Amino acid sequence: MGTLVLRWTTHWSRIKAVQIAAIATALWCATSAAAVLLPAAWRTGYLLGCAVLLAGAQLVSTGRINALAEAAAPPDARARYLAAFQYAFTIAGVLAPAVVALFSVTTWLPWLVVAAGTAASAAGLRYVRAHLPAHALGIAHRG
Repeated sequence: MGTLVLRWTTHWSRIKAVQIAAIATALWCATSAAAVLLPAAWRTGYLLGCAVLLAGAQLVSTGRINALAEAAAPPDARARYLAAFQYAFTIAGVLAPAVVALFSVTTWLPWLVVAAGTAASAAGLRYVRAHLPAHALGIAHRG
C-alpha cells in the first residue's frame, strides 16, 4: 500500500508530504476528540474512519521522513545523524504515558497537545527546508 501511495503523491517533495501528513494527523486529533460528542452507537464506525485518516497520514510520511533524514546527513556523519533522528521516536515513546495521563484532566487535552505538536512540526518544516541540501528535498524538489 505504501508504494501505491508514493506513486500517487510522487509530485510532492518530501517536505510537502510530511507537512500534509502532519496536518492530517492534527485533523485526526480533532476528529478523534469529537468522538465523545457522538451517540455511543456511532462511535465504533466513526473511530474506525479516524484510524483510516491516521493510517493515510502515516503512509504519506513515514518513508519520506526516513529518506529525508538519510539524505540530509553528510556522508561521513550519516550514522550519527540517523541515530539522533531515531531519538525523536524514543523521546515520543517516553512522553506518551504523560500525554495519555492528560485524559484524567479532561478528554480533549491529550488531543490538543498532540495536534499542537504536529501543527508546530508542519510549521517548523518551512524553516528546516531552507537549511537542507536540494537533493534531500526529494523527487520533484518542490515544496
